[in-house]
Parts: sequence; C-alpha cells; structure tokens
Amino acid sequence: MKLNLKQKNKRKTESFVIFAYLFVFSLFIFSVNISTVNCVVAGEIRVAIPKDAPFIKFHLNPPGTLGYDDFVVSFNSDGSMLFDFSRGVDGKSYGFQPNSRYEWAALFYIENLEDKPLDYKIMNQGLKYIGVEDGTTGIPFIINGENQKEWATINAKGKTYIKVYFEIPAEATLETIEGTLFILFDRPEDNGDNNDDGDDDSDFNNGSTPGEIIYSSSIDKIKLLDGALIDRMFGYISLSEPVYLTKATPKITLVYDKEVLQPNSKRVPRVYYWNEEIEKWIALASYEKENGQVEAINDGEYQGWFNVFGIIEPKFLDVNDHWAEPVVNRMNGLGIVEGYPEDGLLRYIKLDQNITRAEFTSLLYRILNINPDRPILEKYTLQEARNILAEYYLDAGEIPEWVVSDVAALTKEGLTASGNQQFIANEPITRVEAAVMASKALALFKEHQPLDLSVFNDAKDIPDWSRNSLAKGVIAGYPDGTFRPDEFLTRAEALTVLKRVFINGLGF
Repeated sequence: MKLNLKQKNKRKTESFVIFAYLFVFSLFIFSVNISTVNCVVAGEIRVAIPKDAPFIKFHLNPPGTLGYDDFVVSFNSDGSMLFDFSRGVDGKSYGFQPNSRYEWAALFYIENLEDKPLDYKIMNQGLKYIGVEDGTTGIPFIINGENQKEWATINAKGKTYIKVYFEIPAEATLETIEGTLFILFDRPEDNGDNNDDGDDDSDFNNGSTPGEIIYSSSIDKIKLLDGALIDRMFGYISLSEPVYLTKATPKITLVYDKEVLQPNSKRVPRVYYWNEEIEKWIALASYEKENGQVEAINDGEYQGWFNVFGIIEPKFLDVNDHWAEPVVNRMNGLGIVEGYPEDGLLRYIKLDQNITRAEFTSLLYRILNINPDRPILEKYTLQEARNILAEYYLDAGEIPEWVVSDVAALTKEGLTASGNQQFIANEPITRVEAAVMASKALALFKEHQPLDLSVFNDAKDIPDWSRNSLAKGVIAGYPDGTFRPDEFLTRAEALTVLKRVFINGLGF
C-alpha cells in the first residue's frame, strides 16, 4: 500500500552560533530536523552544517549506495543536507509502513579534521520510532525515540558513519510526526589563559568543573513564543541565546544582555530551563551578578536547554539571610507565592509566621495547576464550589471566598486533611496535616512510598489517622530527630514542603 504524503512547509533550521568564553572544553551543536508529513513516520531529515565548526566535515554516501534510491538528497542555501524519504528518485510516493523496519547503515559520514579525538553524541527531541547509532562503534544514541547517555569518539583524522533506522510497530497508524535531532560535539580547547599565574579560570562557572561548560546556541523559535513560560505575569524578554548543558551541575552561571533591560527597568533577569515533557520554560532560583551574569541553583539536577528571561515579579523585603531564601526565590519565579503588598511589587512574605489551612490549600492548588495547558485539578465557579463544600463541611459558609474554589477542588480530589466535618480555614495548619495533604498530592503522580516513622524520636505522637497517608520525600524532621506533628507549620516550612511536591511529584 502506498501512502499519499502531504508535506507541510519545512521549518527553517538555523546554524548555531558558538561563543568562545575561554573555557576548558567546547560544545558545538547543530540540528537535524524531521519535518512534518502525513504518514506513519516523518519522511525528511535535515542536517544543518555549522559554519563555526571547521574541525569537522560531513560526507554523503555516493550515488547508487544500497537504500539510497529510497530518498532524494539535496542541499539548501544555508549548506544543510536534506534527506527526503517521502519520495524516491523516481518521483513516486513512499512511506513507512506499520510492522516494518527501515535501516540506513551509513546515512552520512562525519570526518574529524584534527589531530586529536573528538567526542560527540546525538539527541532526539520529539521523534517516535527512531533509532540512531554510531556505525563504527555501535554505541546507541537513541533507542525507540529515547535518548541514551553514551558519547562516542571519532579518532584523530578519522571518520565515523551514522546509522539511522525506524522501527514501526504493527499498531502504528497514519499520523503526523515532528521532531528534531541535535548533534553535540565536545572537544578539548585552549582556555586562553597564558599568563602563567596558575589561574585556569575554572571558577568562572561558579562551581562547574571542566567538561560541564555551556555554550550559546540557537533553538526552535516555538520555544520562545508567548505562553512558553511557566510564569505569573504575561510577557517576557529573552535576554540571551538558549544554551545547552550536557551535565547537571549544582549551580549554573549564564551571561545575558544588560542593555536590553535598560528600557525595561521593572524586569529582572531569571534563569529558566526547558522541560521537554510539558514543553514549557520553568524558572530556577536566580541571583543577578556583576558583568551581565546571573547565577541559578539547579535544585532538580536539570540538564538540557537553559535561557535567561527578563520578567516582572514581586521583590520580598524580608527574606535576606533566611534559611528558606532559595526556596522562596524559586517559588517566586514560578508564581506560586505572592506575599503581602507593601508598595507595588515591594512586598513582605513573613516566612516565620504560621500558615493557615486556607493559605496552604491555595498554594498546593497552584502547584498542582501550575501548567495551564495540563491542569491537575478542576476549576469550579464560586457557586459550584459552594455547593461542593456544603456537602463536606459544617463550616462551609465560613471559608473565605478567595479560596473557595481551591478548597473545593482539593476536597473533591480527596486531598484535604480535616476532621469532624470542619475545615477551619483561618486556623493555622499543623505539620502532620500539611504532610498528609502533600503526601496525597504526591500519590497522584507516583506510587506511594510510606514514610519511615521510626526515624523520629517522637513517632508515638504522630496520630493514627495520618500514619498510612504519610509519604516519603514530603517532610523532614528537625535536627533533634523530632517530627513535632501537632506544631503549626510556618510559611517557610510550607514552601519547602510544596517545592518537594513540585520536584518529586510533578517532576518539573
């Protein structure tokens, strides 16, 4: 059976720009783009050859090579190679059929022009069914669309060839497949420090070690559209070129364009990372430094694409030197915490104040519905929420209007911790009540792992009603080994608990 392939306009793939930052290692990136066609799997591979990487050269197989009559090879004005699988050299329509394997043992070659080895790997973004290997060593880069961690090496003055295959399952149907392959090169580079003072500039990246250096590069424009940021306020300014980090480091330092911020004085620089699963930029705790640098805390051990954006956010006046400042910084960037207004964006957050049940419920609702494209909880109108709460709580009428919808959503999902049919919205929440709510939220995303209560010196004080609900990875005890279940939770402790749900539960 022949598939009638209908191609959409090909997306432009830009060559990446390499910035020399006097680092110990260089990372060169270019893209291989699979465009959209209506068939089981996409029929086009585009290889953008970077102009700023003179140490490599690409070669096509000669005409007549086995399998090459299945597609047409052409070159674009920017020098990129285009492999079109949607039609053969005879001009007829082709397509990948279900329950079939299509393999090209040597789709193209990469030649290392230098007198030293060159490390590289290929990564996938969005493509199903594809596998990619280093044809010389057999090292797999991608298996069934999933990226692997291995790097391969091209010997000095040597060549390697790229094996590409598609494993189409029997249940595959006609569909539109779109995605991008990135090829990353990692090679030793002179760091440019010739002053013999013993300083190798290794602290430039604030804690990063050689080999973990980031270089600026271009990225799909779709990732810079409005709505691509997880943010509280609409609109943003991109302050740098996106960069790709191949290894997770505790801290990341990026350079941004300070001049762009001058006419936008209300905006501050913040580092974001690109979450492939939800296709959004997500904020990290960030600190503006001198010389157009911003440092971010990589608390989720993220790797991949990062960028600096100029955003509008509150500034909290009472967080300096507080142990929870990094947590507040992150949650501020995510738009989870607002604080108490003082003067416009200047606010107080009152970290050591006890948090009420209404406030904690509202913050947990924001965490679970942080992605507007994929909300976890229902959004109820005021009247719908009132009707729901009347079924559960005798004091439903006393729940403040600003939190009614949030309480109704969590109650309907079974995520609240209340007794005696009372919600008591304006009372402080206890540590065990908050831990139960956070544990139930965590169970929405991963299998429940019970908290080992024996590690707490006061385990006997933990109420029976809560024991089976408490989950590992939600709340930690105090330095003296106590849980203190009946003590009230402070706002600082609450934000810490909620950040654990955000990272350990949602996986963001």
